[in-house]
Amino acid sequence: MKVYGFDSLDVQRGDLQAAEVEAADFDFGLEAIARDLGWEFVSTRFKEARDELVERMTEEQESYPELIRAAKQIRASDVPITGGSL
Repeated sequence: MKVYGFDSLDVQRGDLQAAEVEAADFDFGLEAIARDLGWEFVSTRFKEARDELVERMTEEQESYPELIRAAKQIRASDVPITGGSL
């Protein structure tokens, strides 16, 4: 199953990551998956991950509205699987 998320550098850059995760890994919960991937946040839903990214960007970098606007425009098809596979 594909998961979406980000780490602290992604919040600064306005990037999302994606990874393929085996169904059995969900037995340990999303926090464990995030930890294994080195991410701060992970979700199985793209929109939830994008919205959380935008929210954190807004909290941390109000002086970069162009990055926040770009992050709001990210589509699931724009996010390559970069986080590897668990």
